[in-house]
Amino acid sequence: MLHASNGPGDPLAAIWKIAQQILLPFMLGQIARPWLSGFITRHKQTIMLVDRGSILLIVYSAFSAGVVAGIWHLLSWTDISLLIALCVTLLGVAMIIVEVGGRVSALAREDRLALLYCGSTKSLATGLPMAGILFDRAEVALIILPLMLYHLIQLTVLAVLSQRSAAAAAE
Repeated sequence: MLHASNGPGDPLAAIWKIAQQILLPFMLGQIARPWLSGFITRHKQTIMLVDRGSILLIVYSAFSAGVVAGIWHLLSWTDISLLIALCVTLLGVAMIIVEVGGRVSALAREDRLALLYCGSTKSLATGLPMAGILFDRAEVALIILPLMLYHLIQLTVLAVLSQRSAAAAAE
């Protein structure tokens, strides 16, 4: 059942909450970019650590919420294995579509890699806040389990691809 995390809600209110949590910070960041770009360039390493650390905390908190909610006891190992297989398949299909699209568009290798990283990405950083707004808190952990697994698999696969691409570029 689709409703706000604090009970049945108005879909427009849910859209407004999503806009406040995701769209508004993005827009403010784009507006502030001309004033902040120098600072960000000077502190690139620190910003990168904070960015990666925040993603790590989002993933950790999502998995922790799942453990607290007992979702690992609600599903059998067969169910979890099938869900992982489905996530791997979806990521593979997304990556193939993006790669084929990049080749058909005659993009350079570097542009195809950028397209691959961006085109296959579905993130907990966006999905978790939306799920928290749209669904009852007791249901969120089970609902976002596929997203958590997809995100973990995606990060792992893209990290391996990134290392291989860097090694190939160094040769």
